[in-house]
Amino acid sequence: MDGGALVTLAFRVQIDGKPLGDFGDADFSVHSFALSLIRSDESRARGGELDIHSHIGGLTRADADGHSYHYRWPVPEIGIGAVITIEIVDSDACIPAPVRRRSDAPATLESEFTAEEIRKMRYRDYLDLKKEFEVEGG
Repeated sequence: MDGGALVTLAFRVQIDGKPLGDFGDADFSVHSFALSLIRSDESRARGGELDIHSHIGGLTRADADGHSYHYRWPVPEIGIGAVITIEIVDSDACIPAPVRRRSDAPATLESEFTAEEIRKMRYRDYLDLKKEFEVEGG
């Protein structure tokens, strides 16, 4: 890199051999892929030993007005035994981040989740409540 034009460094991600695409933003300040294994009482209550969470996102550099933006992509659920391949590439075919919000905006003004993610979370809550009340007998 010569310090001139911005290159779009991206994560090219595959899960179990299935390409998910190139995830990057040309104006990034921080760009990350995180994978977390979480053991909690909640995961045990749902009948599992742990929850597996992944995240692809980042933060842009400040624009002319001094504003930076958080951005991220939803990532499919990952289970035990999943094979995750991440390649760092210079890409001109990045998938646009569906979630992008100003870093100084109150969370109540802009959701950090897509409509599909909210629906999945609500369904998970529904299943947890259904299980709870079936055990208690209604």
